[in-house]
Amino acid sequence: MRAPSAGSLLTALLGSISVLCVPSQAQPAVAAKPTIDAIDDAVRKNMSIGKIPGMSLVVLQGGQVVYQKGYGTTTPAAGTSTTSQVLFQLGSTSKAFTGLGTLLCRQRGLLTLNAAVTDYLPWLVLNYQGKPVKVTVNDFLHHTSGVPESTLYTIPEGTGPEMLEKTVRAIAGTELASAPGTQFAYTSMNYDVLGLIIQKVTGAPFTTFATKELLGPLGLRDTTVFKREAIARGLSDGFKIEFLRPAAYVAPAYEGNLPAGYFISNGIDVGRWLRIHLGAEDVPDYFKPLLAESVHPYSSDDPSYAAGWFISKSTGMIYHGGNNPNYSSYFLFSPSTKMGVGILANVNSNSTTAAAQDVAKILTDQQPTFPTQDPTRTMDSVSTIAIAVEILLAVVLILSLARLRRQMRTLRVTPLGIAVAAALLVAVFGVAYILIRFPQLFLFGSNWPFMAVWGPVTLRIAAVSCMAVVLMAYVDITARVLFPRKP
Repeated sequence: MRAPSAGSLLTALLGSISVLCVPSQAQPAVAAKPTIDAIDDAVRKNMSIGKIPGMSLVVLQGGQVVYQKGYGTTTPAAGTSTTSQVLFQLGSTSKAFTGLGTLLCRQRGLLTLNAAVTDYLPWLVLNYQGKPVKVTVNDFLHHTSGVPESTLYTIPEGTGPEMLEKTVRAIAGTELASAPGTQFAYTSMNYDVLGLIIQKVTGAPFTTFATKELLGPLGLRDTTVFKREAIARGLSDGFKIEFLRPAAYVAPAYEGNLPAGYFISNGIDVGRWLRIHLGAEDVPDYFKPLLAESVHPYSSDDPSYAAGWFISKSTGMIYHGGNNPNYSSYFLFSPSTKMGVGILANVNSNSTTAAAQDVAKILTDQQPTFPTQDPTRTMDSVSTIAIAVEILLAVVLILSLARLRRQMRTLRVTPLGIAVAAALLVAVFGVAYILIRFPQLFLFGSNWPFMAVWGPVTLRIAAVSCMAVVLMAYVDITARVLFPRKP
């Protein structure tokens, strides 16, 4: 996307439409009505595509919040409206906080970015081509550690202060996918490692460091790392798409993954966070060089990665998305034009990213694209159709088996019959193997426990139903082959 034109900036800053859901202590500038109408239409259309119950949006122009609004509901059954005060889990947009915290520890002399991770976590030995290798803090910061993406699929569930170290210890001895420092490969676990290093070098729990050394000094009063606190203050329900509609879903706790994906915030604080990065908020002076460094690309690639942000040199945009099992977010901003967009949603959906990008296009005088495909929704739709077909086949097979019971048949063992029955049994085991391995084979190398949390329940029901239909078909055909009707 290109930078905003002067005309679009003036249009956004002028106008007379009041802004909804904005706290009295931080009244934003006001956007013009045509721009607001286009933004509202884009957000609502993407919500419809992704079946998202609730979203919170903040828009910045000229470094100022010009529009802030909640859409939809946080609890559809109760009809609770979404506002800018409602809290959402951020997902991987949390990484920018952990990246900034890593730079803060470096500034205080607590760590060195070029030091080996084993200088701080001696037991975290990682291997490449079967041999231990040096992996630096910088490698984790920039996603060049070589730690495979598949480590996301085995993050342990649990709560408590011990979970962060337990999560990171799970990758000790891992065989790296590439030599450290040679290839970019986005891996959530990298930032859990950084969180544990911060915990070790500061001598305080990561949650304490994040609260007292980052969120507090930056004035992010509504942002928290404590879910219980967020629930008490108004955390939106989370949802998954199931049977073509959003269904409330309480995901397991992954407190060991907090530095990479479980900060919690709202539209008000997201607006302040973006203003901080645009240099429009007062922050302690020691943060200013760190904020600049946190969005400085580590390589000449386009896009490149910094400390929790993607950097697009061609567009001038800095951005990051976030996805958890039942929430998603997307933040972007342009330092040169002082434009920013932040969106929070209560469903894990790519439509959250699409909505933010479409709003940015509107602000830069481009047409929104409204992507019609959302992978989560597509997976649920295909699974729902499969379940319907499997139910129909199951009814047909049940009726067929019932007729077999009423018919006069006798056992007749023949070489051909045995061969057919054996071949069918092999086919049944083949289908079972494919179903058991389905996530590994077709869903990014994941596994069923991971898909149980991140995927729609319809996927598992479709897999179980498929196996049941195959078994019924096996019984039906085998019975007909080995028990022919009496002449």
